[in-house]
Amino acid sequence: MSKIVACWLVALSWAACSYGSPSFDGVEFHCDARHGCPPGQKCSDGLCGSPDLGLVGVVCGETFCSAPSLCCDDFINPPRCVQPGISCAQLLECDGKEDCEGNETCCASGNDTECVATCSANRTVCSLAEGQCPSGEAPNCCRVTSSMYKECSASPCR
Repeated sequence: MSKIVACWLVALSWAACSYGSPSFDGVEFHCDARHGCPPGQKCSDGLCGSPDLGLVGVVCGETFCSAPSLCCDDFINPPRCVQPGISCAQLLECDGKEDCEGNETCCASGNDTECVATCSANRTVCSLAEGQCPSGEAPNCCRVTSSMYKECSASPCR
């Protein structure tokens, strides 16, 4: 190999390696329960993305459904993101107050959750964020048996 070709190969190698760590910005990766996302990204509606975009949505099994998608759990198939209007055994619109607009609260209604103006304290759906449960009535944010969401409870969580 000639010295000129060797020098060009060394120069090209140096140029290719001198740009630092790869960036995943602007790159879409598909994800699901078996295929995770690159570091610093979160699975949302089957695609990886930045978790700090301020997206509103619900945790749905191993993924995240960003609004307007809802989480469907029919107790047969794995939880999955669906569009509004789909019939499902358990349909989650919200999993905490952060998913609701203005003064609305995330409320359990049967197996489903929805954003409403008023909700009884023990049906208020909460996430781990502070201050989502009424401090005097039902201050504890507890997992509901056989459900993917948590509700405010007067009793300590089990």
